[in-house]
Amino acid sequence: QNQSGHLPLIRRRIIWLIGCYSQAINREYRPMEILLDLMKSPSQSDITIKLSAVQSLKSLLYDFEKSIGESSIIAEAAISSLYRLAGECTELESQSEALESISIILSSITGMGQALGMEAANAAVMPLPSLWSAAPLLRDNAL
Repeated sequence: QNQSGHLPLIRRRIIWLIGCYSQAINREYRPMEILLDLMKSPSQSDITIKLSAVQSLKSLLYDFEKSIGESSIIAEAAISSLYRLAGECTELESQSEALESISIILSSITGMGQALGMEAANAAVMPLPSLWSAAPLLRDNAL
């Protein structure tokens, strides 16, 4: 157990560094999987760490566009984690950040002319009815 409370700060800084140096990180280190694990970890309850991971993930998505399209397993995990995070967030800007990342993932896969895998397609489509029904609430929060 971390008694001092420095662990969340260290995690957030590591995530920030991954985002800053995304173009220099070798794919062999699997930075996307590291960020996804942080976002979906049940022990990680700090929403700021998860949102920092989303921002770094977006940097990686722009730099690794082809690698996300090559792996439907990563795409499905990322889409599921991002939808879950969007549901956990109360601020509209945070929800938009997660949903924009999903859009980038889907655009990078289809933009390369690849078909979306069944698991990734299901992960992208299944939450849409609940998002649609929550849209009036989101609109009220935005005003």
